Amino acid sequence: MRSPRVSAVSRETAAAGEPSASRREPRRILIVDDNVDAAEALGLLLESEGHRIRVVNDGAAAVACAQEFQPDAAIIDIGLPGMDGYEVARRLRELVPGTALMALSGWRLSEGDPQGYRGRFDGFFTKPMEFSKLRELLARLPVRSN
Repeated sequence: MRSPRVSAVSRETAAAGEPSASRREPRRILIVDDNVDAAEALGLLLESEGHRIRVVNDGAAAVACAQEFQPDAAIIDIGLPGMDGYEVARRLRELVPGTALMALSGWRLSEGDPQGYRGRFDGFFTKPMEFSKLRELLARLPVRSN
């Protein structure tokens, strides 16, 4: 089992004006991963930065949760059993328009993209996830009103 990698904010980054966690807009984030430990660890990291989190471990639960939770962003493992991450993304696009969808996969984009991640997701992360890159992407999301 691997947990998300957490990168410490360097002095150079802080000096460059990266917003601190306390100054960032809190987001509603749905984490969808069948690796329970990794999903929970990522959820704890994001909660520690002030975000509201829901963690589910399969596609059907993700669809049901999204209807109620109305996430600003969803981090979706591609290799889910049953309903894969591509199908989850398709359904979330219909149910919660405007949600930023981020793919999470053990495959690197350089190893191919047989099902066409591009166009279905707003971002792509390879496991183990580099947390600082996720933090940057979340900080750039527009604030949704609902």
